[in-house]
Amino acid sequence: MFSFAADIDGTNERKIVSRPRPNRISANQFSPDGRSIVFASGQSNNGVGDFQLFQTDLFAGDERVITSRGFFNIKSIVWLPAGDELLFVAMEALDRNAKIWQLSPKTRSAKPLTNDTDNYGAISLDNKTSRMVATQVTNSFRLSRTIGGQTTELVAARAFGFFPNGDIVYQADDSNIWSINGQGGSQSQLTSDPASDIFPRVSPDGKFIYFSSNRSGSNHLWRMNSDGTDQIQLTQNEGGQPSFVSPDGKWVYYVSAFRFNLWRVASEGGEEMLVNERKIVEPALSPNGELVAYFFKDKKWQIGILDIRNNRQIKVLDYAEGKSRPVKLTWSVDGRSINYVSFVNARNSLWHQSFDESKPNFLADLGEKEITDFSLSPDGVGFASIGGKWVYDAVLIEGLR
Repeated sequence: MFSFAADIDGTNERKIVSRPRPNRISANQFSPDGRSIVFASGQSNNGVGDFQLFQTDLFAGDERVITSRGFFNIKSIVWLPAGDELLFVAMEALDRNAKIWQLSPKTRSAKPLTNDTDNYGAISLDNKTSRMVATQVTNSFRLSRTIGGQTTELVAARAFGFFPNGDIVYQADDSNIWSINGQGGSQSQLTSDPASDIFPRVSPDGKFIYFSSNRSGSNHLWRMNSDGTDQIQLTQNEGGQPSFVSPDGKWVYYVSAFRFNLWRVASEGGEEMLVNERKIVEPALSPNGELVAYFFKDKKWQIGILDIRNNRQIKVLDYAEGKSRPVKLTWSVDGRSINYVSFVNARNSLWHQSFDESKPNFLADLGEKEITDFSLSPDGVGFASIGGKWVYDAVLIEGLR
């Protein structure tokens, strides 16, 4: 990723900053004297607090780090008029509220200006720096269960998985993992670590829950009993997000946080093995444990079917709306078809693709809420999904000086 600067008339364009992937450059701001640029750079893929603020001298070309600690993400930067301090918005960890911070570049000392429960986005100061306008960000994502056309909201959640008996394990807004029964009752908290515990997946026998956590500094696979006891780390090198467990319970398959390809590790831990080199999205295992369906993109989004017994792609299917964003993919109980959700023109659609047919069939309009997770019930009757919206409000903060 690159950042460029140019004179006000568009001439003298030049590259001032470059970062290799998966690092990215987010917020940036000229200093009040116009001699330097402060920018945020880092990556959030593996859960490490990798984002920092950097200052680049536009004339000398020198670059230096001006924060003494890392952040999960940095969103907005505003200089104070004197040029000796600045404000920025940053998250300390995944799914933690973004705070407004104050920083002195000379001392590299940053302190939070806000310690409330609000989640902030962009910020802007008036000329006297006595008032600030800030964006507050909230969300309404909730887990719902749909059976026979009737939908019931259960609980606020960000990701989930089914137990074989229809009970549900889910990631809450605070990045801890909880369980509930299929009707939303018998709620039980399974993790309570200050780190982020996310993307829970259940073993076929329902005895274990696999999840991703950055407790050790970056996102790795962990395992715990279904009641939350005996939490152990499984991966040490190539961490990522768990996708599914083999039918015999011996292998956990996951997508690399950095390379976005499919890996596996023994359910007891051990050597981490690359399954396939292709970059994939939302892989799902067939009921017999032989095939993996996934989204991939060349010129457009498509669906691939991989035989994991010999690592051979055996089929490529048309994606219903190739230019839309794929959301989630799941197999039918009999393993002869797949269902998936697509998002296009601000609406979600549910599609069915039989392997005996060349084209997918439209099943249902799932509305305009953003869907972050979707799965058929273990018995094939109904489904569950997580949907909601991001809400942005502007607030005025006074008395800064």
